[in-house]
Amino acid sequence: MKWVLPFALLLLTSCGDDHDMADVTVSFRHVVEESPLVLNQVDYGNEIGENYNVTRLEYILTDIVLMRDNGTSVNLRDVFYVRVPENETGDGADETTRFLTRRIPGGSYSTVSFRFGVPAGAAFGDLPNEVNLNQMEWPVPMGGGYHYMRLEGLVEGGAEPLLAHLGPSRGGDFSFVVELPIDLFVDGEQTQVQITMDVDRWWQPNIYTFTGRGMIMGNPQVQALLSDNGPGVFGAASIP
Repeated sequence: MKWVLPFALLLLTSCGDDHDMADVTVSFRHVVEESPLVLNQVDYGNEIGENYNVTRLEYILTDIVLMRDNGTSVNLRDVFYVRVPENETGDGADETTRFLTRRIPGGSYSTVSFRFGVPAGAAFGDLPNEVNLNQMEWPVPMGGGYHYMRLEGLVEGGAEPLLAHLGPSRGGDFSFVVELPIDLFVDGEQTQVQITMDVDRWWQPNIYTFTGRGMIMGNPQVQALLSDNGPGVFGAASIP
C-alpha cells in the first residue's frame, strides 16, 4: 500500500474543462455546536450533561476526493494530517488545518468525500515518512498501524481524563468513509472547500459517556460506537 507524497501527483479521473482549471484550497474548521472549538479554556457539555474540555485534537484523513454528479472524480489528497492549534480561530487558517490542490478541472462538483482514518490493513510505515504521521502510531499490542484520531481533554473540571483515541483496535477496521454534499463550481478562479467537524457530534446519537470511561484503545465496542457516530460529525461548504 502506498500513498503519493503531497503535491507530487494530481490524479485526474475526469477530463473537465482545461481552460477553467483553478486552484482549490481545502480547509478544516472545528466547532462545538455552532461555536468555534477553543482548546484548554472552554467547558462544553454532552447529551447527558457531563462537562468536558478539549486539550488536543489531531486526526488523519485519506483519499480526499471531489466528485461530479456523473460519477467522475478528482483526487485532491491521498493523506492529510490535521491538528487543531492552540490558537485556533475556527477559520481553518493554520497550516495544519488546510492544504492547496493545484489545477482542478473546471465544472460543477456535488460531493467531497474522504476516509476518516487509514484503510484496513495499513501497517505503520505505509504512510509517507513524515513527523506528524509517524507520531500517530497505534501500539502493536493493540493491533498496530495508525491512530485515526486523538481527541483528549478533561472531564468535570479535571476529575478524570477524556481519552477518545480512535484506531484499529485489536486489528479491527473502525475507519469510515464520509460523503458530503457540496455546491462547488470551478471556473478558473481560486476557491475553497471548507470541511467542518462538530466535536459535540462524536458523542451522539449513540451516547458516549465520559465518567469512568478511561482508555478505550483496547475496547472494540467503544471504537465501533465512535465510528458509527463519525459520519454525522462533518459538514462541507464551498467558499468563493
